[in-house]
Amino acid sequence: MNRQQYRDCITRAAPSFTHYSIAYQRAGDELVSRLEDVIFSPVSILCAGCRTGWMIRTLKHRYPAARIIGCDESQSMLAQVNDSEFDLIACDLDHLPLADAAADLLVMCLPASLYDYEMLFEEFKRIIKPEGLLMFAVLGNSSFQKLDNCDFDFGNATDSLRIIEMHNLGDLLLSKGFSGPVVDMETSTLAHDTQDEFIQQVRNTGWFDAFDSTGDLPPNQVVQEAGSTSEVIRTNLEIIFGIAWVADNSMQPLRVDFEQ
Repeated sequence: MNRQQYRDCITRAAPSFTHYSIAYQRAGDELVSRLEDVIFSPVSILCAGCRTGWMIRTLKHRYPAARIIGCDESQSMLAQVNDSEFDLIACDLDHLPLADAAADLLVMCLPASLYDYEMLFEEFKRIIKPEGLLMFAVLGNSSFQKLDNCDFDFGNATDSLRIIEMHNLGDLLLSKGFSGPVVDMETSTLAHDTQDEFIQQVRNTGWFDAFDSTGDLPPNQVVQEAGSTSEVIRTNLEIIFGIAWVADNSMQPLRVDFEQ
């Protein structure tokens, strides 16, 4: 899936994204809850991949005095925010049209599978102020490996997911100039009452190329899409959470002169 195909996918998904964004909201809840343990009062916050605005509203509730910027790849997603309180920008997350050191806090929740994490973190390092904070949630490599009670077949669709091993994330963050990175992983199960709900959830994320350019399911991706089941459909998610600081490199080490 290229970038234009992804934009087309999430543009179609925008009107119903909030209804079907179970995974996004669950990971976002966890991200925001982790801020409770951080003594930090950001003046400016960037939400990278804000979708229809759920995350920026949650951040505004936590930091009411902060200026919050939301960016997303889809203008249609941003149109669903419908709130003049926020600054909204349609752009790719690895080419942010913002000045250096524009944000004290950058939050990213379950981004598209388009991005190379090395380039993404390099851009985030540019955007975050010295002594600022990065918090993120990304898909782990065991996501969607289990699918119960559903005729849907991913085929090779999951091969297009850009997934990084959790133990490599810390090293990558350090190599890009972040300090004190901490990463951990949580697993969860998404449950859906019908196949249609499950397919809508997958279609709306745009995480991988399971759908053709029109948003329909290619024939080789489905065994019996029209089939139905009375059992709850379950699929697994592995979410990697990360936090890292941007060091203030402008500070000079203290020099102490001893009397001879």
